[in-house]
Amino acid sequence: MCGSVAWAHRADAEGADLSTPTQAPSPPRPHAGGMLWSDPDDKPPKELRDAQAMLRRLGLLMALAMIAAMIVIYTR
Repeated sequence: MCGSVAWAHRADAEGADLSTPTQAPSPPRPHAGGMLWSDPDDKPPKELRDAQAMLRRLGLLMALAMIAAMIVIYTR
């Protein structure tokens, strides 16, 4: 057995929580809370929300206009 593999499987070796010599150690546990009190709100600015709402309405209007156009073309 290779020397580098032999020490990785010993219980008293540094990094003993590794299952293979090439596997990274487990990631650190996340902190207990969610957002910090000093973190900014996760909401986009009002102008962006208004623009998104306008684009949503425009998309609905375009879909209805395409359906109406297909009905008009089909009935001719």
